[in-house]
Amino acid sequence: MRPLVAYILCAARAPAMSICSVLLLLHTGFDAYWPAFSDDVTFNHQIRTFAAVGFSGGYYTIGELPPPASFTHFGAHGPFYPALYGLLLWPLGASVSGPIWVHHSVMYAATLFGLLLARPTAAGALAMAVVIATFWPAIAMLTASMQEGLHFSIAILGAAAAFHKRTSIGTALYMAASLVRPTWALGLVTLIRKPRNVSSFAVLVGGVALFSVGSLMAFMFIAAPVPRGIVERAQDAIGSGGIGSQTAGLAVYYGQKALANLTFVMSPSRWQPLEGQVLVLSAVALLLALRRDADWRLRMSATVLAGMLTLVIVFYDADSYRGFRTLAHSRYSPSSVPCYVSAVKRSPHY
Repeated sequence: MRPLVAYILCAARAPAMSICSVLLLLHTGFDAYWPAFSDDVTFNHQIRTFAAVGFSGGYYTIGELPPPASFTHFGAHGPFYPALYGLLLWPLGASVSGPIWVHHSVMYAATLFGLLLARPTAAGALAMAVVIATFWPAIAMLTASMQEGLHFSIAILGAAAAFHKRTSIGTALYMAASLVRPTWALGLVTLIRKPRNVSSFAVLVGGVALFSVGSLMAFMFIAAPVPRGIVERAQDAIGSGGIGSQTAGLAVYYGQKALANLTFVMSPSRWQPLEGQVLVLSAVALLLALRRDADWRLRMSATVLAGMLTLVIVFYDADSYRGFRTLAHSRYSPSSVPCYVSAVKRSPHY
């Protein structure tokens, strides 16, 4: 009973930190919340739309381009985030501040369930709670209606699932999460147990790759298209010449983007505080995974971390105002893994 009480109290630390930050720093409460920028407004309205009328409502597009799937009228990030939060918000009514209360509730539930999965000692549970409650990108995004609050919760569960005996829990988690954001499919790599030979490992990695591609295709079917997205910008870069010139143009385009992003990542003076915390924790996780005696599961988590970082550097604008949001959700799970390693290894339940 004592560990359970510790888990219940520790799980409340991050939501409590968020609520107290608003009360003490802004001298107000969540009832005063009103979405003020475009993405926050869009997500807030989509969640409240689903809470009110389900899939029957909504017309959320960019450039009047609806999703290929006819059952959904939601935006470029797909229908499942508004659907999940809309269902949770429905009993309480479609209030403007409702989505951020759902964020806090989901974070609490995810942390508590993660602790129950990992079954750490009381000290380990406290260490995990401190890591989560001082990860400011998560705390900041709990106070907005955007997806990141959910992704942090998924990351907490993913970190616990990576060190659980049964891989079915993590598999179900990442398969479901990939419908909200396809890159979560890569999290399945963290569930690969140490294989007996190279061929079996290759088969498992190949399976993850195929599922990742399938998740991306499914997401493109249920999400509204984005004009001038990654594909369109790449097409502009390659031009209309022959295959050789197109290949060269594509290489130059992504090479320049990767160089600009890598320069930003390697320039601490340009980091915003939230980006800096993410990148520093990522570096710590990678260094721990490179140790000779590092746990296999930690190395698999670090592999996902490196893969996510590569995707951001090659395809994204890491130094844009969106940077810490993109970096944060994809790295939080591997960055919290060292806490789980120390906690789980001491646990008599593991």
